[in-house]
Amino acid sequence: MQNLKRLKKLMDASLQILDHMIVDPSDAGKLRHIKEMMHEENRKLSNIYNKDTDQRSFSAATSMRQNIDEIIRVVDQFKGNLREDYRLSSQDIEQFEQLSIDEQSQKTEAYHDKIDYKSMVKLKENLNRINDELLRL
Repeated sequence: MQNLKRLKKLMDASLQILDHMIVDPSDAGKLRHIKEMMHEENRKLSNIYNKDTDQRSFSAATSMRQNIDEIIRVVDQFKGNLREDYRLSSQDIEQFEQLSIDEQSQKTEAYHDKIDYKSMVKLKENLNRINDELLRL
């Protein structure tokens, strides 16, 4: 049951990351697709809570792992696109990140691209942790 609670927290945190992202219109479809896949897995997770046998929970968890792996592939691709946007807008990521937060936020486009990219990095970390928890069920 602890695994399910950790899974639910990770899923909720992941959905919250996605809900706070605002990407360029050209990327909105990709973001929407990731959100839809995540909401579907969240529904499945809710169903696992209600399963009455370990075997059905195991089967649902296995299915979820496969779907989370697919989401990770989509997130990796999107993360790469967002990193490139960030690189272009900041001109030099390392140098940009050496600036204070106030200085970064004055460079609106680069700062926004940084937030989007870092959000995808965190989402991927959460997805990997979700898969780890699913393995433990």
